[in-house]
Amino acid sequence: MNSNSKDDEQLFYDINENINIPRIFEILDDDLYLTPKDISELIGVHPETVRRWCRNKKLRIIAPSGRYKILGKDLKEFLFRLYINKNHNKKTS
Repeated sequence: MNSNSKDDEQLFYDINENINIPRIFEILDDDLYLTPKDISELIGVHPETVRRWCRNKKLRIIAPSGRYKILGKDLKEFLFRLYINKNHNKKTS
């Protein structure tokens, strides 16, 4: 997945006029297992950034085989916190 494509940008645009929430929250399955690479491609950050979030316990992991695996619901929770903080900071600036 190329994070620079127009389709990928649509992941973060509002799809409901009444609720101002990124589209990724609706399309990402809660039970889906994701790797840092998957997440980096979805949200446009480097895989090491995702691994750092995991190491710093900002993003919950499931690692039965020693590799980072993140549940979709845990990624959505993490992104929601980032989204709320980002919007809160805009309003207080």
